[in-house]
Amino acid sequence: WKDAQVKLQAGWHALRIDYLDHGGSYWFEARWAPPGRSPGPIPSRLLSWTEEDLARALAPVQAPPPVLRVLGDAGNVVDTVPIAQARLQDPTWSWPVGDASFQGWPMTLGTRMFDHGIGLYGPGEVDFLLDRRFQRFQGMVGVDAHTYGDAHTRVQILGDGRVLWNSGVIHPWDPPAPFDVDVTGVRTLTLKQVEAGLFEGRGDGVDWVNPVLR
Repeated sequence: WKDAQVKLQAGWHALRIDYLDHGGSYWFEARWAPPGRSPGPIPSRLLSWTEEDLARALAPVQAPPPVLRVLGDAGNVVDTVPIAQARLQDPTWSWPVGDASFQGWPMTLGTRMFDHGIGLYGPGEVDFLLDRRFQRFQGMVGVDAHTYGDAHTRVQILGDGRVLWNSGVIHPWDPPAPFDVDVTGVRTLTLKQVEAGLFEGRGDGVDWVNPVLR
């Protein structure tokens, strides 16, 4: 339990609680302790939603598309490159997720969490059409800490079918693996995940975090 105190004037007050689960029981509880009373649940009769707040809370979250960001000379985002094709073998998670893991959770590599990137559940391949417009492909990659797989996989970066970078075997407890790949003249960039575990057919959730083209 984390406790704090605040003095309030009589009347209504806006209350906001931001909650992010990082694994475990997926459970959260807020209590209050008015003066002279023991901590306990906040009575529902004391809580009120405006119609605007209720509509916002119940509105579906619009997930961002999984894209590669393009950085300009000043380091600002000037464009994005969408996925041209995905060939992921698991039917449940057959399409990559933008800015989240394959489950839609925060991307977590080792003990770090990341806001931007692409989450997918492999084995499989994802293609991006570069049309020879870029010189560098940079970022980090790793197995998500909440993978459902057997925790042994490796990834590759391919340019027009040729292997440009190979991660070697990686696991959820490993730190993110950085990459900086020359993609000059590359038409099709492929992010490939290859099963490296002990059980045939088992995959892993992989996060490509902060992937950018220059």
